Amino acid sequence: MKKFFASVVLFLVCASVVAQTEESSHQESSYQEKLDYIYSIRLNDINEAKRQLAELAQELNNLSKPQRTQFYNLRAHSELIRGNIQESLGYSRKAESLANKYDFVARAKSLQVVALASSGNYQKSFIELYEILDRIDEIESAELKQSILQNALSQHTNAGIFDKSQELIRMILAQAKRNNSDYYNCFGFLELALLNLTLGNHKQVQFDIDSATTECRKAQNNMAYLTLDVYRAKLSNETGKTAEAKRIYEQQYPKLKTFGWKSMLVDAQIAMAEIYLELKELEKIEPLALAAYNYAKEVNNIREVRDSSLVLSQYFTEIKDDDKAGFYKNKYLEAANELNTQLQKKRIAYYQAMNYRAVKKQSEKEEDLVNLESEKKNNLPVRGEFKSPHP
Repeated sequence: MKKFFASVVLFLVCASVVAQTEESSHQESSYQEKLDYIYSIRLNDINEAKRQLAELAQELNNLSKPQRTQFYNLRAHSELIRGNIQESLGYSRKAESLANKYDFVARAKSLQVVALASSGNYQKSFIELYEILDRIDEIESAELKQSILQNALSQHTNAGIFDKSQELIRMILAQAKRNNSDYYNCFGFLELALLNLTLGNHKQVQFDIDSATTECRKAQNNMAYLTLDVYRAKLSNETGKTAEAKRIYEQQYPKLKTFGWKSMLVDAQIAMAEIYLELKELEKIEPLALAAYNYAKEVNNIREVRDSSLVLSQYFTEIKDDDKAGFYKNKYLEAANELNTQLQKKRIAYYQAMNYRAVKKQSEKEEDLVNLESEKKNNLPVRGEFKSPHP
């Protein structure tokens, strides 16, 4: 009877352990599904991704180590896209410290590269970027490779290193073609359109937009659709089609506000204010330009401070408010000078980073030669060289 009772107790204990294991496994799977879902909407529904991350933060201690790594990378991305640079750096560094595979490390460091550049630490940003690019073949995820290449492209374009930008775009499109990726074909052509807009190659921009439209329809990405329309509006405005640019911006503005991508929204606010100034629709200018100016000051985006303060200066000149016109003209001149200095700093930082890499490689090469000579002197087998046991 005692043996029977002991057997029953043992059976119940084992059953309980199995049930707990199954429940734990199910819970872990549920968390993974949620992380995957947040990742899938991170560019399509920024606000929902933020809400879901806030919910998941309450369960953080129940996540496995790889899941916590994914969570911190997603949180870093969410903060970065909203302009919260220091918060993004903090989360990405947490992700890097937890990472147990190189893909997680590379994703975290790629986010840090963007955050460092955004905070003005250009040289370190370029150094870390090239450290990732040196090991890009070690990355398993094709999507992550593309993302890193796109971040690299943006950084070089912002520094005016356009020859490297063109090289990176070719790499992005080639990678997208190899992986048969509509998503990255879409964003590759969008990047090409932006580069040609920057360079003033308007005929090429139209071709890029047409190519991107075909690919972005297949990718079905909301951020891509909004970006396409903004680029269409920019092209129309720069080629003298002001009414068409106005129509596109006014149609897309509510969507931009809802979507939550602040930098794109501010860019649209400035462009719309400039168009209203040209068309003498003066009552619409100040709310847009002032909102853009205040946000640009808050996040220290010098380019947007320059552009928004210029349109505010012109607006107040138009309505004969000389004090405010003078104030914003001074802000414009300050920002324009600072932006020119910033561009030079970025270019110098790029070349300093390249020099740092060259010196480091030369130092490593010399160290290898010293070690090789030392091995020879000590009559040790040279690394990588087969030594027969029967001389």
